[in-house]
Amino acid sequence: MPSDKPTDERAASALQVLEKAREDFRSALVATSEELRGLLDAGSATADARAERTAAELGAFAVGHIDIERFSM
Repeated sequence: MPSDKPTDERAASALQVLEKAREDFRSALVATSEELRGLLDAGSATADARAERTAAELGAFAVGHIDIERFSM
């Protein structure tokens, strides 16, 4: 119908304007889900795995200065 054309054009225009916001929202969702997955995995890790991860995060600074086992608890 001829009366539908302006509505279709406005809808397409609105979707185009919102595209960046939609991409940002989707990106935030992906980042949040990955962060949550990491937190869940870290919470279920063994003591040895936590200590290994902590040692890797602290790097060379930790060697001989920090008790990694105790710090990772």
